[in-house]
Amino acid sequence: MNQYPTALAKLTRPTLPDIFPRKRLFDLLDELRKQPIIWVSGPPGCGKTTLLGSYIETLKIPCLWYNLDGGDSDPATFFYYMGLAAKKAAPRMRNSLPLLTPEYLPGISTFTRRYFENLCDRIKSPSLMVFDNYQEVPKEAAVHDVISTSLSAISKGINVILVSRSQPPTSFIRQRANRMMQAIGWDQLRFTLEKSQELLQLNANKLQKKNH
Repeated sequence: MNQYPTALAKLTRPTLPDIFPRKRLFDLLDELRKQPIIWVSGPPGCGKTTLLGSYIETLKIPCLWYNLDGGDSDPATFFYYMGLAAKKAAPRMRNSLPLLTPEYLPGISTFTRRYFENLCDRIKSPSLMVFDNYQEVPKEAAVHDVISTSLSAISKGINVILVSRSQPPTSFIRQRANRMMQAIGWDQLRFTLEKSQELLQLNANKLQKKNH
């Protein structure tokens, strides 16, 4: 089976049209990146992915982008696509990261930590790892613990941003308790009245130019 279309979709940052710059949230992201992990949550269509895509594009930050889906419930599938993501983020690296084969399963926590330590050695610093659509992973999936464990292996200068419609699962309690994780929620993402008026005016100006 040809995996290329699936891999392309999972590992490609969305292409954005002309968008309204959100300097307030860019400044907030700059501040929150003093901690290694950021959880971005809000309802569908509120601009989570657009915010991060525009932030990365504007600041030209090196980024590993991973779109989660139900298939990532299987940790072996997750690590397979992470290996492809690593090749895309660091194409000059000759050696591939290891696959999660059955002999590693009894020590999967150790495998995960070493895997992400190796991954962090391959990518530039500063940079971002973005895991989008976290809500697509079923609540009972083992990969929640895998991702939580991976966060303890992230090197300084690399931020992990997790994007979801919901709050962090219970597997992230330790990161939250240790104040390793910052959060951006709907209260921060929503447009103020002033910004909404600016956006409406911007769209009106674009429409006027188009009609002329």
